[in-house]
Amino acid sequence: MKSLFASRLLNAATLGRVKYGWYDSAFRSNSPAIFSGASPRSGTTLLYSLLNAHDNIFVALETGLMSGARNLERIHGRTNLPVAELRRLYRRSSCYAEFTENVLSRLAGDAGKRRWGDKSPVNVTLIGGIFRYFPNARFIHIVRDGRDAVCSIRQHPPSFGNRYDINPWDKSIELWESWTRQGLAWRQDPRYFEIRYESLVNEPQRTLAQLFQWLGEPWQEDVLFKAKSTRVGSHPGISRPINKGSHGVWRKKLPQQARELFSGSANDLLVELGYVEDDVWIRG
Repeated sequence: MKSLFASRLLNAATLGRVKYGWYDSAFRSNSPAIFSGASPRSGTTLLYSLLNAHDNIFVALETGLMSGARNLERIHGRTNLPVAELRRLYRRSSCYAEFTENVLSRLAGDAGKRRWGDKSPVNVTLIGGIFRYFPNARFIHIVRDGRDAVCSIRQHPPSFGNRYDINPWDKSIELWESWTRQGLAWRQDPRYFEIRYESLVNEPQRTLAQLFQWLGEPWQEDVLFKAKSTRVGSHPGISRPINKGSHGVWRKKLPQQARELFSGSANDLLVELGYVEDDVWIRG
């Protein structure tokens, strides 16, 4: 592990222009940050709107910071922080985790909130790094019925790995299974909390009350109402009432050839999660 002292010394000597140990620094933060992630199309944006509706919590939207992002123009597009300010924060930071904290704590302060967080599906593949740099952080993993998630991944813009109008069924299933399993691997860690997408849309108040209690934050009756004012350009439906109809869409949208692709480990995961008892649904 590279020396945090050496990293900060070189950073200071070059006025932040040269980075040493950007991905491998001894940096540690005591921040009780909140991260969330999941397989794509599992409800992370819905959760983002609900967390941000709390008076104490600010959550950033898919900044890419915990993936080591340094494209200040892109980060500006995600955060609205001026590029000049991002450049200043970047030069102060010895590694990507410190940059993450500097940017997101600044945004939380601007919003008048004391606790910051970051929402991105890919965070579920980064939990080890998150807990390494932020040992007091909390991670929220949203789990969704893979059959519904895959139907949505299938129709999502091709930002998940190909240049076509739709994502292939087999790749969509592999993505859901891989990212979900990476999250489940942390189930025994007390800093990890698991939410079912279906519970969030069918019993939002009960589910959120449990979540806020776990986070150590007081329940606020107006969270659901305030979340409706959230606007996300990539998710125009986020400000509408919670859509219970998105559960079970696979029954109409998942063709037989796609169902058969679940045979094996993907169906084993559905069984493990309690969504099915066996593979009869594939043939039915």
